[in-house]
Amino acid sequence: MSFLPDNYNEIFGNEYYIKYPNHWNEVDIQVPNLKFVIRAPEYDFYGSANLVIEYLDPKENISLEEYKDISISQVSNQITNFSLINIELEQNRIINFYKLEYTGLQGKMDLRYIQYIGVALDTAIVLTFTFDEAGYNTSKSDIQDMVKSFKIK
Repeated sequence: MSFLPDNYNEIFGNEYYIKYPNHWNEVDIQVPNLKFVIRAPEYDFYGSANLVIEYLDPKENISLEEYKDISISQVSNQITNFSLINIELEQNRIINFYKLEYTGLQGKMDLRYIQYIGVALDTAIVLTFTFDEAGYNTSKSDIQDMVKSFKIK
C-alpha cells in the first residue's frame, strides 16, 4: 500500500521499488551497478536521483560503517570543494541506512547531495539525490516522498 498521491510513477526492479513524481523522467543510462536514473525537468532546476546496487565480496565482510567511510572518501576525492554537512544513522527500516548530506562543485554547478547508504547480505545499496540549490529548495517534499516509497526486496 502506498501513501503517495496518484501523480507518481513507479519503477519496479528485481531488487528494489520506488515511486517518483510524474513530472520527472527516467533516463536510460547503461552503467554497471546503476539501476536507475530519474531527472527533474531541467527548465525549472537541476535535480536527479539514482540507485546503485553493488555486490560486495563476502570474504571482505564489509560493514555499513566501513562502507559509509569508503563512500565518503570516494566522493570527497571526486567532488571539488566537498563539504560534509550531516551524517545520520536511520534505523527505522529493515536495513539500516546512513543518510549523508554534502555539497560540492561538479563542473561549474554548485550542487547539494543527499545519499542513503545501506549494506545487507554482502550488497551495498546507494540511493543518491543531486540538486542545485533551487532544485533542493523546490524538491524537499518530492525527496521525502521518494525515500518513503523506496523498498529493497
